[in-house]
Amino acid sequence: IIIIIIIIIVIIIICFMLKKKKKRLDNNIIKLVYINAFYHSYCFEQIKKAKSKTHHHFGKQQTNETNYYHEHNPNEQKTFDHFILDQRTKEGRITTRWLKWIVEKQDEVSLESLCDFMVKLSHTFIDSYQLSKFYFVYFLSQYYECVRIFVYRCVLGQGSTQTMVSNILASQFQDLSGLDETYRRKTFWMRTLKHDKLQINKEYWLEPAVDIGHHNLLTVSSDSTPKRHSQLPFQAGESVPFAEAINIIGELEKQDDIHASPDIGINLILEAVKLVNDVAMRYFENNKRSQGIEKPKLVPLGNDDLFPLVVYCVIQSRLENPHVCIRFIELILPEENTTMGQAAFSLSLLKAAVQYIINAAPEEFGLDADVDADHMA
Repeated sequence: IIIIIIIIIVIIIICFMLKKKKKRLDNNIIKLVYINAFYHSYCFEQIKKAKSKTHHHFGKQQTNETNYYHEHNPNEQKTFDHFILDQRTKEGRITTRWLKWIVEKQDEVSLESLCDFMVKLSHTFIDSYQLSKFYFVYFLSQYYECVRIFVYRCVLGQGSTQTMVSNILASQFQDLSGLDETYRRKTFWMRTLKHDKLQINKEYWLEPAVDIGHHNLLTVSSDSTPKRHSQLPFQAGESVPFAEAINIIGELEKQDDIHASPDIGINLILEAVKLVNDVAMRYFENNKRSQGIEKPKLVPLGNDDLFPLVVYCVIQSRLENPHVCIRFIELILPEENTTMGQAAFSLSLLKAAVQYIINAAPEEFGLDADVDADHMA
């Protein structure tokens, strides 16, 4: 009888464990199906975009690389947030403890530690539900990026995290305010420079109807609710060379969006540089055709020609706080995202352009030295 009872108990335990395992497997399948569906829908959209638009190569070492990014969708993000914040799961308990800790230990938290937590949480999510085994290594990095971006938006969207980030920016980024003030002063007079003063190759330039004082061709956006002066968006009109790239760079001033999802920031930089490259090649073709060359030989745009164009776009963009924006992106995103690949290449171009502007002197462009002093606060 005792043996029979033991056997029955063992059977009950096994059934309970199998039921629990099945429930866990069902949860895994739900999450896997959701992530798979979203990831594949993103890939489908990317294929459509690639077919509808041709991008010229830039940055030779990155020409074969694809950069993963997906736009924020509130409904999709809400579904994913439920996976991460559910305290019945390991991820939910880990996240809850972290959010409580950053409130209690604000002085001990940094953007680097926040980045480290979100990266580890992304790996934990993938490992817990064995999502990685469904993909070959070739696709796994982009699949991980899909999950990581969701995790970042979830954690950075929490009120306690937003408060912590605001406090860090206020206390630890003060040294950048002086640099940004110098940058704004320089761009004020540099906006009046003609393209040849910036060493822009005329083959990659479109001669507008008015080729001086481009700031007069910028119009205030129809957005009636800017949050601060730096967010007052000036839109470059069609007559301004590289107008679309200029406007994209200006979007970096929407700091609240970037703080909630820094991937928005680095993706904007990447898209702007790609656009500068593409538009420059289009201008090159048009200029050659105007010279009677119907089928000009296209040569990839070199960095020596690309850099002055990026400098011009940054100057015209009304970007006012580039140092704060760049520092935040570098500290909050994983190191590989800011040091390797097309996005990192674009970020380095932006940094170099900002530094070039900071170091610029009016005399180098044939202007009176007093021009700079006149615009000091």
